[in-house]
Amino acid sequence: MTPLVVLKRFLELVFSGDLDAATALVAESAEFVAGPAAGHPRVALYGRYLGPDGAKEMFGQFAKLLEPGEFIVNGALCDSETAVMHGQLRHRVRATGRTFSSSWALIAKVRQEQLIAYEFHEDTAALVDAVTYP
Repeated sequence: MTPLVVLKRFLELVFSGDLDAATALVAESAEFVAGPAAGHPRVALYGRYLGPDGAKEMFGQFAKLLEPGEFIVNGALCDSETAVMHGQLRHRVRATGRTFSSSWALIAKVRQEQLIAYEFHEDTAALVDAVTYP
């Protein structure tokens, strides 16, 4: 499977709620990064997560913070080890009820059909704003 096929399968499993099957595609040493790797005091989702358990924690933080809405993929590409996807998203912040909209980019590295790196980039200032102000 190409890195893009692995990444798409991983996301399908995550979106369907099957985190156990999704994390079977995650290497023990994988590094997941959401937003700033150092984290952010107002957004518990942001930070660095390690391995399958870290991936479950990251998506658990997502579920606590956001009510999923639109997640549109505008394009994707890959080479022998890296897959890149980009698009638009629109979610609702559970605590404030505010909408969070952003362009996004996802960069993943895959070896032996397992994710070894996952970096999700979005408009972090827009999410901090949506989390902070009701």
